[in-house]
Amino acid sequence: MFPIINLTHKIKHVILKICSLFFSFSFLFSNLSLSQVYCDSTNYLTIQSLSSKVSDNCRNYMNYTVYPYYNMTPIKYIRISFWVIQKSDGSGSFKGTDNQITNYFQNLVSSINQQLANLCSSIPLEISNNCITDSRIRVMLNKIHFIKNDALYNYTLHKVKNSKGNYYYPDNIIGDSIFKYVILPKEGLTPIDRDSTLHIIMEPMGVDGIFGGQARLMNSKWYIITRAYDMAYNNDGQYLAIKKQRGHLIHEIFHTLGLGHSFEAPCFPVQSRNSTNNFMDYPSDPNDWSTLCSFTECQISLVHFIVGAPSSYINKCYIRDYCTYHDDQSITISSNQNITWNSSKNLLGNVEIWGTLNVECTISIPKGGKVIIKNGGKLFINQGSFDNKCEQKWEGIEVQNGGYLELTNVSISDHSITILNGGTLKISSNVNIVGNNRIDIMKGGYVCIENNSTLNLQDELSVLNLHNDYKWGINPVFSNSSNCVNNLANIIKIGEGTINLYNDNVFIQNRTFNNIKYITGNNIFAGSSVTTSYLNGPVLIQTGANVIFDADEILILDKGFEVQVGACFEAR
Repeated sequence: MFPIINLTHKIKHVILKICSLFFSFSFLFSNLSLSQVYCDSTNYLTIQSLSSKVSDNCRNYMNYTVYPYYNMTPIKYIRISFWVIQKSDGSGSFKGTDNQITNYFQNLVSSINQQLANLCSSIPLEISNNCITDSRIRVMLNKIHFIKNDALYNYTLHKVKNSKGNYYYPDNIIGDSIFKYVILPKEGLTPIDRDSTLHIIMEPMGVDGIFGGQARLMNSKWYIITRAYDMAYNNDGQYLAIKKQRGHLIHEIFHTLGLGHSFEAPCFPVQSRNSTNNFMDYPSDPNDWSTLCSFTECQISLVHFIVGAPSSYINKCYIRDYCTYHDDQSITISSNQNITWNSSKNLLGNVEIWGTLNVECTISIPKGGKVIIKNGGKLFINQGSFDNKCEQKWEGIEVQNGGYLELTNVSISDHSITILNGGTLKISSNVNIVGNNRIDIMKGGYVCIENNSTLNLQDELSVLNLHNDYKWGINPVFSNSSNCVNNLANIIKIGEGTINLYNDNVFIQNRTFNNIKYITGNNIFAGSSVTTSYLNGPVLIQTGANVIFDADEILILDKGFEVQVGACFEAR
């Protein structure tokens, strides 16, 4: 239970302040009948402003479709919290104990998620979109707050009269007041509880039993106002109440995710109300939303575009589960598939490629994740990128025997690329490597850098390593290209980094390293008086090297050598 402490005076002040505004706002509701379900939608045209924040080839929201490869769109979870308003003694609104009411909301959330995972398989004939059976959107319950306060409870029941002489609940004004003066300043809320949660305010049923809700935007934070959910709960019980109400709450939640009504918004050509089974329509019975059960492909594409856009307000409520590696969420591109990702994705596991994958946008890989190109697999990255949205390094791209990787206008900033024996790397146009990242062409690996392509090794530790017995060109199982350079002198290289050739034996002695530096070689021997600068960091021993120190020699390593994965460090 989360009681409101010492808020009575503040709430009375708010009531007086807001009541003085009721009549000036009454014109907004002059056409609202008391017998109608009410709903105040968000501005679905925010897509225009969001598009300006996204790269050109990723702006088309229809590219964010989940159809037909649902598993290639990780589920997006939206964090929600409920605010239950009751009298001070717990009466009014929902009947029963806090535990019983909590159980209802938990079951309501489970039912909503079950519905979002199993949408109707039929949509009106007028809709040309594909049938979407799984929205790939879910809600996750954060907290249930009980606000037991007589003044606040009575405040939610105030009505005003519109120009037609009808009385109505100005829930937009009431909700704005509760959100601003009760929810935002509530003590004990974490930043996630307050700023990264979609708040759902459960107003009690009034004397006339009007049921409805609104999706609202205020101070760059989303919230939802609902009224009279307690009516069905008290009269019909949990099971029937959830069946009748989950469609309505899905309707309001998807307003906050960017959708307008089906009869007035893009993505839906049917203009009449109460005529479809789409969640963004109205049901014929305003108190029973169980007949609504579908979304169009266009609607779901738009939602995934808006939720994932960094400039979207609701993005804060999108749970960042993509920062953690989940092996069971890895994606496989089968040998018979030719897939294009022209939308941004936040993946949860590895990507294993047996077929063909074209990447044109930003694909986030979690720490611990890896992109593996198998025998016969092809990966084309064209102005897109693999990276990590959580500012963590991941395991990079590995091209195995018979695999093919082609880079066109690509920047590499948080991972490395390894081309194994029989694998192929083709650089078709400019490639930029930033930071301590590298490309390793291992023994037997193929590399094709096309003429006139620029390799920008921006930093000192941005390197291309050509191991012994690497090969120029493309593995013959694919094709040969006459445009590939065939020697180091023809590579157009800029930046502070280097192209490193491996020698069999490298001896280091009587040397002080003042900067971080790569040492390449298959066997690296450290002799006497090898030191490193404390301030400038360690010497880096390259992948594949065997480092051997004679125990009798004097070796001063203030910060030491950093031994890369695949290297062997031995003292004897």
